[in-house]
Amino acid sequence: MDTAYKIYANILNVRLKEATEKIFEEGQFGFIAGRGTIDAIYALNFVVNKEIAKKKRKIFAFFADLKAAFDKVDRIELGKMLKKTEIGEQIRKRIMKTYKETKDIVKVGSKKSEEFWTRSKVRQGCSMSPTLFNVHLS
Repeated sequence: MDTAYKIYANILNVRLKEATEKIFEEGQFGFIAGRGTIDAIYALNFVVNKEIAKKKRKIFAFFADLKAAFDKVDRIELGKMLKKTEIGEQIRKRIMKTYKETKDIVKVGSKKSEEFWTRSKVRQGCSMSPTLFNVHLS
């Protein structure tokens, strides 16, 4: 990613965050500023202790390892999800345009693949990717 793209993506991400901050659940901690692992552990501990105090209740917890999660984002679905946010149409179109046609290179060790076109996923290393991933999840 070149410097011009990174600056442009940062500007779009600021606007995206402003428009989406209200849609994320209180219990969602990943990729949200001010909500870290310690907060998630505290929240889980609080809920478990509250349920234990009620007695006779089963407690279930689900933990997901979202390794390679950015690679699974469907861009068409992402566009639909962005339409449901308070982000303006112009900004939404600009975001989606940055993802219209992208090329990737896979690096394993010191070897790099040839460039290839991608039609799904959000970019690794792009400042918008964590926010876009959260929008996709919500």
